[in-house]
Amino acid sequence: MLCRCSTALDDFDKEVIDGLGVNGAGILARAISRISIWCETWIVESPVKLGAGAIRALSIPVRMIQSGLLQSYILLVVIGLIGVLGYYLYTAHHVIR
Repeated sequence: MLCRCSTALDDFDKEVIDGLGVNGAGILARAISRISIWCETWIVESPVKLGAGAIRALSIPVRMIQSGLLQSYILLVVIGLIGVLGYYLYTAHHVIR
C-alpha cells in the first residue's frame, strides 16, 4: 500500500506540479519575455534611434564650421551678444515711442 501511495504521489508530482506548474510557468515567462523584447525593440528603441539619427544629421553643418580655435568661438559669442543686445535695444526703442 505504501508503495502504491508513493507511486501515485510521484506521478502527481511529475504530471501536475512539474508538468503544469513548473513547465507552465517557464512557458509563460518565455512568452512574456518575447513580448517585452518586442516592445523594447519597436516602441522604445526605434524612436530613440530615430531622434539620435536626426540630431546626428543636423549636427553635420555645425561640425563643419568648428575650427577648434578659441578666438573664433569668442568672436561668435561676441557677435551673438551684439545681436541680442541690438534686438532688445530696438524693441525698447519702439516700446518707448
